[in-house]
Amino acid sequence: MEDEKEQLIKRVERLKRKVESHPNSTTMMNVARNLRLERDREKKLAEQRQEQSTLIQHEDQRIRRLQSQLNDTRQAAVGANPEGNK
Repeated sequence: MEDEKEQLIKRVERLKRKVESHPNSTTMMNVARNLRLERDREKKLAEQRQEQSTLIQHEDQRIRRLQSQLNDTRQAAVGANPEGNK
């Protein structure tokens, strides 16, 4: 695990030196950072959209179930005989 960490650190340092030698490195790094941030934001929005879609589906099912119960209750009330309570 430590060896992997050291290898990654060395690799990052090599890449950093390589990038810093490029004339537009600061601009490119800023663009890359902004792209990463935008992709992260897009991913979070997609997750929120999926969660909201799932919630909507559950609430639609709940509405259908409650409407069915309401219709059943109304049908039972229509079929009830008020004189049967005597």
